[in-house]
Amino acid sequence: MSTMFFKSNASNIDWCDHTANPGTGCLHGCSYCYARGLAVLRQEAMGLPSEKPFRPLFHPSRFQPNDLPKKPCRIFLGSMADYGGKWEWEINCPDGETIILPSGKEVTNKYSLTPFLLWYELLTVIRASKHTYMVLTKNPRNLRSTLNLFEKQDVPSNLWIGATVNNQNDLMSHAWELRQLKQNTGINKVFISYEPALEEIDLNLKFLRGSLDWVIVGAQTGIIPFKPEIKWLAKTRGQCRDLGIKSFFKNNLKVDGYPREFPDEPELELFGSKDKFKEGLKAL
Repeated sequence: MSTMFFKSNASNIDWCDHTANPGTGCLHGCSYCYARGLAVLRQEAMGLPSEKPFRPLFHPSRFQPNDLPKKPCRIFLGSMADYGGKWEWEINCPDGETIILPSGKEVTNKYSLTPFLLWYELLTVIRASKHTYMVLTKNPRNLRSTLNLFEKQDVPSNLWIGATVNNQNDLMSHAWELRQLKQNTGINKVFISYEPALEEIDLNLKFLRGSLDWVIVGAQTGIIPFKPEIKWLAKTRGQCRDLGIKSFFKNNLKVDGYPREFPDEPELELFGSKDKFKEGLKAL
């Protein structure tokens, strides 16, 4: 069987180049979730069912035989999902149709993927790809438990794992899980997405030193926007600098002079990939 790769699309999310969603859906029910709204409004265009379009679904049609784009890039894997959830994933294909998963397993829509089986398929593709895949979860503990079931050599260096943090309580629990995940599974990069930044956080924690690679910071947008206080942003910027953590402050914050760094690039490249240098220059 030939290798299968994720279909991806160019992204407007400023900390990645593309997004890929072989699985969509989430059961967390966060009030600020943009993905659930998109799934409801654009269900037909996205190939989602009309009934509960944001339930966890795995889409065999979202794979391709070529590892595109041609040049290596950073891909947000699961921008319309949470791959750290405890739930099972339905196979989204027509009744009676037999499809082949990336691992080579033949299934129908009567089959579902447990978290382990989902990650077995995802890792099969990631290991074969030249791209960097960034996964973001609200449940890093469950994701750590799932990835612990794999041998370290099965978890490739081009996979980064992040956790969403909205406040200090999130940071204390989620950052600890990321630290353990990095130590136990061999994940190359771990990061937090402080978006939406709803409360001030303090990164100056002993257990974070040397374990966290990246911090993304962003505002709450949408129907009920919320812009974090400038002193929160300044504190996060200063602590990231002092702790040697790369930071990326999103455009939706509408602030000037804040870093837009990536953890896989040299210190001097403030704005990440070269194709985003001009964009970063304008933000200063």
